[in-house]
Amino acid sequence: MGELAQFPLKSNQEIYDKKIEALSKLPRWRGTIRSRNSIRQLPDVKQGEIFWVELDHKPYIVSEINEAKNTATIRALDENATISTGITIFEMNKDIVSKEPLFNLKDEEARQELSEGFDKWIGQAMNRFLLLFGRDIHYFSLFKQEQGLKLDLFLDVLESVGKLISLDFNDDSVEVWIRTDESPAELLYLLPFDEAIIYA
Repeated sequence: MGELAQFPLKSNQEIYDKKIEALSKLPRWRGTIRSRNSIRQLPDVKQGEIFWVELDHKPYIVSEINEAKNTATIRALDENATISTGITIFEMNKDIVSKEPLFNLKDEEARQELSEGFDKWIGQAMNRFLLLFGRDIHYFSLFKQEQGLKLDLFLDVLESVGKLISLDFNDDSVEVWIRTDESPAELLYLLPFDEAIIYA
């Protein structure tokens, strides 16, 4: 799938700021930096140090230092990577989102912005089927697109599962954070699903 059209990044920037705030509390936190190459150029970089890379919008860790060659190996801290506190990035993100307020669906301007982003993502997904999948809560719904899935229908289905906190648009999925009666934050994914459907 090609690159998505640019959405307003206000909500994403707020999420990034929260992630940076949480990372800054880790003992090996070093700071924000423009690019991964900038990390390697630092004269005193140490193994285990964590950076937020602005160009990638995600955290990286210095996984190895080769003093003989004066090089550093950098790797992304993915959602399942365990950091020095013993928690994963996913758990850290979940804790951050659990403190966020619910999305105000009565705010017409915010809802319109969300609807436009949703419609653009749906238009680029170009799949007949979309799957809403929540691994941790054992939930799934399958949407068959005819005229394109609209935000109002999606929110109606979502309402039976939990209250919306945020939608984060990625190239290949939408991250859907919700609050349920049992949990202050749960993550679902809205995914293109044509490859999993067998047409008769």
